[in-house]
Amino acid sequence: TEDIIHALNTELLGGKGPDLLLLDGLPTESYIEKGVLIDITDLVQELTETHGVSSNLTSAYERDGKIYGVPTRFAFPIVVGQSSELDLIGSLTDLADQVEAKQGGEPPLMATPNNLWDENGEMLLNYYGPCSSAWMKGDGSIDQAALAAYFADAARMYKTLDETTAQNGGIIFTTVASGGNGSSFEVADMGIFDVRNGKARIHTTELGSALSMANIMDLLAKDGGARVDTLFGGTKYVPKGSVGLVASGKQQDLARSFLEMLLSQTVQDEYLYDGLPVNGKSLDKMIQKTVDERELTGDYGLRALCASVNDPVLLDQVILEAARAQAKALADGTITPEDAAAKVVESTELYRAE
Repeated sequence: TEDIIHALNTELLGGKGPDLLLLDGLPTESYIEKGVLIDITDLVQELTETHGVSSNLTSAYERDGKIYGVPTRFAFPIVVGQSSELDLIGSLTDLADQVEAKQGGEPPLMATPNNLWDENGEMLLNYYGPCSSAWMKGDGSIDQAALAAYFADAARMYKTLDETTAQNGGIIFTTVASGGNGSSFEVADMGIFDVRNGKARIHTTELGSALSMANIMDLLAKDGGARVDTLFGGTKYVPKGSVGLVASGKQQDLARSFLEMLLSQTVQDEYLYDGLPVNGKSLDKMIQKTVDERELTGDYGLRALCASVNDPVLLDQVILEAARAQAKALADGTITPEDAAAKVVESTELYRAE
């Protein structure tokens, strides 16, 4: 990834880059600072006012009052389950504490994650996105102590889930199934069913699909003691398919028209299995369709929840991969959280300085 981004940067700085950039995973702060992306504030404001693009999702790439990119889809981290349990979870540290205290109970606190026994320790990164703002500073540098604290909480959750699942006969409650048509599909998050069927008290996941939304509505319709909330009571969301216009692009008018089309109902009304639509009118239609098909009395607050998120999670793919490189050793207990954080900082030092 680092080599690919370096090659892209060389093209951009040489004026030979593309007209549009998909910003997901790229070092957007650097691109904004170096004038790679142009200000599209007027276009975004027009699309918000005339096309119904959700205003709570348009500030992901806003700096000093100017907007340099906009997501075309989004998702956000949630927790669903018994209301009394959700009240106790305001941070990853709280969640790790509750897992340690209750995972051995009947039923366990959480459904066992699919990737618990991934050979690369992937489960340790399940909360990386929602927590990343704690260690990613505004200038692109890393708060090493805050990253170490994340690794420590994730590692003790992993240890408890690993031990208690083994004690329960190695059953993994969260399984997957695919659905959809043609070449598009989505994965059914079975952890929601585990809560609905009394096999777990809570489940954390990312809400970014019509199928998950429908399954959550079914759960809330059945269980009056359950609720859904944003993870840790925050307002985080994950921009997806984000687009920025390149200052050196040779076809800027066409690029603006293309971005306008991407955010219009013509495109946004089509469910493409790649996140929730940022066009509010399209999102309303998608939710109402689910309510009608399931013959529900309402959306159980899910539309309001979508409107409540306004704090973007912008992941730098190179730094994420550096963290992923330490996950296996953390899971094995062969490296401390402090040393893992130090290695991430060290391995990305040159990249972050570029």
